[in-house]
Amino acid sequence: MKIVRTAIAAALTGVAFTAFAIPASAAEASDSPRSSFSVKMVEHSESRDIVNGKAGAAKAASTAHYFTPQNPSYVGDSVESRFTGQVKYGSDKLTFAWSNQLNSATSSPATGLMNEVATTTYGGKSTGYKDTHIGVPASYLVHSSFTVSTGHYVLSVNHSFPIKGGTRNVLSTFDFVVTLV
Repeated sequence: MKIVRTAIAAALTGVAFTAFAIPASAAEASDSPRSSFSVKMVEHSESRDIVNGKAGAAKAASTAHYFTPQNPSYVGDSVESRFTGQVKYGSDKLTFAWSNQLNSATSSPATGLMNEVATTTYGGKSTGYKDTHIGVPASYLVHSSFTVSTGHYVLSVNHSFPIKGGTRNVLSTFDFVVTLV
């Protein structure tokens, strides 16, 4: 009888017992009420599952992308999104322009508008850069640019939008180094 009550309570609250057993790669095509979503960029990714407001351990993979005058741009596709980045060389002022767009399997369960916030670190310290897009469709091509110097950066892009039974949070990180050679 206790199992039946727990199952009924889970159904009423939208809690899915199977959410812990679904691999991140299987969740992108569902309308699952999971409270977070993992993004794996091609050269670097960091993902966390947030369950009941508590973040799990970060899972990092791969290495930073190196931008050079000979290789100033990058395009990376993950199961969840497409990320582009480009460093504009040719003057004393270097600019990094980027975009990130969630694919339809990731964004289509949206039941409302998305909020996005992007921030960066340089050499492990916050740069003060902040980009926000508030109240845009989940399929929106998020984009921005900022001035960079040579060195190591991490760009973090947080997408959040309502889905049936909860909220989908997508955190994308892009780890990159700007060089002059």
